[in-house]
Amino acid sequence: MYDSRTPKRSPKYAHGTATPRTICRTPLDPVSGTDLALTRCIVCAAATIGGLSDINPETTGLYKPRRPQETLLYITIQQNLETFLARAREACPDDDPIPAYVERTFRKYLDCGVLARGFARAFCDSCGYDFLVAFSCKTRGLCPSCNTRRMVETAAHLVDHVIPRVPVRQWVLSVPKRVRYFLQRDSRISSGVLRVFMRVVETSLRKCSLGAPRDARFGAVAFLHRSGSSLNEHTHFHSAVTDGVFASASDGQAQFFEATELTPDVIHSVQSRLRRRVLRHHERH
Repeated sequence: MYDSRTPKRSPKYAHGTATPRTICRTPLDPVSGTDLALTRCIVCAAATIGGLSDINPETTGLYKPRRPQETLLYITIQQNLETFLARAREACPDDDPIPAYVERTFRKYLDCGVLARGFARAFCDSCGYDFLVAFSCKTRGLCPSCNTRRMVETAAHLVDHVIPRVPVRQWVLSVPKRVRYFLQRDSRISSGVLRVFMRVVETSLRKCSLGAPRDARFGAVAFLHRSGSSLNEHTHFHSAVTDGVFASASDGQAQFFEATELTPDVIHSVQSRLRRRVLRHHERH
C-alpha cells in the first residue's frame, strides 16, 4: 500500500481539487460498515510479508476518513464566521480588529478534511484498490485533528530524539490575572517571564542535586499556552524539565546528577521566589 505522503515513490499517486468521485467498487460489511476489499488487501499483504494466516479481517485496522462537516465546531464556524467578521469590523471601522492570521486560520479550517478542496490518492498494486485522503489545514489552535497530530508528533520527537533517558518533571507557571493581559499582548514580556521561570528552576535543581558543580545545567522544553481549559484567555507555561542537572565528566561525557533533595518544601520556596521575581520583572518592563 503506497503512503499518500510520499508521492515520488508511487507512480500512481495523483492529487487534485475537483469534486471527488465515488471510488468504492465493492459492497461494505453490513455490520461494521468496513470495505471488505481493503480488508482483504491488508490481510493478503500481511500474510505475504510475514506469513500470517490467522489474521482476523474484522479486527484489522482500516483507514476511516473523518467527517469534520458533521461536527458541532465546523457547523458553528461555517454558519457564523461571516457574521462574526462583519460585525467585528462594523464596530471598529477605523481599524481591523481581526488579525489576518486569525481569519486565515478559520477559513483554512473550513477546508480541512474536505475532499472537494484537495485530496491525495493512494493505490495498491496488489489488489487494485484505491482511496482518497483529503488534505489537512495544518493550522494551530483551532483544528482538533491537526492539533492532535502535531501534539503526538512533537511528543514522539521529544521522547525519541531530544529528552535523554533521565527522570523528567513537569513545571507549570501560572501568573496573576492582572499580569496575564500583558503576557498575551507583548511577546517580549512573556519571553522575559519564561527566562525568569527557567532560571529559578535551574538554580533550585542545581542546589538539590548532590555533587553537582556550580556550572551544571539542566534540560528543559517549554510550551506557551494562551488559553485555559474553558477557552478563557489565560497565558501560562508548561515545561518538561529534567529532574536534575548535567555536567561534563572527566572523560568528556555528560554526567547526570539527580535532584534527590527536591522536597515539597523546596518546591514551595521556588513558588514564592518565582512570584517575587515575576512581579519585579513586570514592574521593570
